[in-house]
Amino acid sequence: MSDISPPNFKSLLSDFNRLYILVLLCQGPTHGYQIITQFQANLQKNISPSIVYPFLARLEKNGYITHTTAIIGEKHRKTYQLTPKGQDFCHTLFKLFTAIFAPAFETISSQQLSGVSEGS
Repeated sequence: MSDISPPNFKSLLSDFNRLYILVLLCQGPTHGYQIITQFQANLQKNISPSIVYPFLARLEKNGYITHTTAIIGEKHRKTYQLTPKGQDFCHTLFKLFTAIFAPAFETISSQQLSGVSEGS
């Protein structure tokens, strides 16, 4: 990493990992292994089970998700989904993030458009 990285860069990335787990849960019921594979497929990034499963446990403890268990062969697979409380939490969180990041996206878009018209 470059020297402009914040000292707590790993912690910051971990928070983005957790945010993306919430995004995946908003898309519908999912299990831990599916979250891990979706990280790789969608972000070309590996995520450790040591981040995924404790976060899922914490979300469940706080009432944001619930799980059902299915027996697959000899294994038990927990499928997690948002509760109404979790849906409200995600809606509020994503609304906040949209408000925070929208001005930056608008600035970047404006700069890209003006760069395209200047370069033409």
